[in-house]
Amino acid sequence: MPKKHEEALFSLQFTIVLIEHLKVISRVLHVRHAMTINEYCTLLLLDSLKEDVSSLTLAKYLVYQRGTTLAILASLEQRGFIEKHAHPLDGRAMLVRQTALGHTKAKQIAQEVNSIMNELFWRSLPAREYLAPLNEQAAQLDNLRGFTMDSVELSKRSSGLIHALLFRGISLVVDRWVQVVKQCSGLAFSEARALLLLEHYGLLAPSEIAGRLHIERSSVSLGIKHLGSLGLVEPVAHETDKRSRMFRCTSKGLALSRELFSALRKSTSDAFNTYSDDAIIALNIQHMHMYSDIKEAIYHAKNIK
Repeated sequence: MPKKHEEALFSLQFTIVLIEHLKVISRVLHVRHAMTINEYCTLLLLDSLKEDVSSLTLAKYLVYQRGTTLAILASLEQRGFIEKHAHPLDGRAMLVRQTALGHTKAKQIAQEVNSIMNELFWRSLPAREYLAPLNEQAAQLDNLRGFTMDSVELSKRSSGLIHALLFRGISLVVDRWVQVVKQCSGLAFSEARALLLLEHYGLLAPSEIAGRLHIERSSVSLGIKHLGSLGLVEPVAHETDKRSRMFRCTSKGLALSRELFSALRKSTSDAFNTYSDDAIIALNIQHMHMYSDIKEAIYHAKNIK
């Protein structure tokens, strides 16, 4: 294999793009279909399988806890989207297959989600720029999982399979970031992002932090209070409004912010190290394009009915 030169770049903008992807699609699924994103990914995967599978295989492939997978399958079965039957060689084991109703539902939602992705996130991207990284989603999921599921045979029957791989991959990258931050600092991911933002800008009010990270002001206030109690940030009087306060990193906060950024950069690079150089270049261009459209995407998402 030729040596790779390109690196998937970590940035606060990248975190916003991935998190807003999950929030927007989760809202669409909840409001219009009473479905979670995990149920959606599972339904799409089942729609693309060549043969029936066990819940354990599904859990391993999509990197879910076994209990989470069983709860997902119970919900899908109750709605008539899947059915279970005994394994022909082991009566104690159960296999899962998608029903005709499940296939129809998977196709319907996949088309709807694809339309929303094109409208909100991909509208300023030439096709070649978003297709290049999307075509390598299966390899990325293998990488994030830590092993290849050779026993799972996928067909091209499902028009939405790429969504299952895309959104599950996004979730796993965000989970990695959360774990890296927890291991390095014990902070919540939102608190770490606020710290990184303060290091970058030097001095910000809580309302500015909330606006730039697209999170609730109340959550920012609680996070800043916690960061202050740890000696990572400190208040500064507002230049023009003495009733308001701005915040900046302390020397301890600056040191931790730089440590976090280094760890998150490595985690991001590792998460996408199965991508080709061309796909990584496309990914980095893609997330910059999507970030430029993020405010409009968030506005539209709030009005989804």
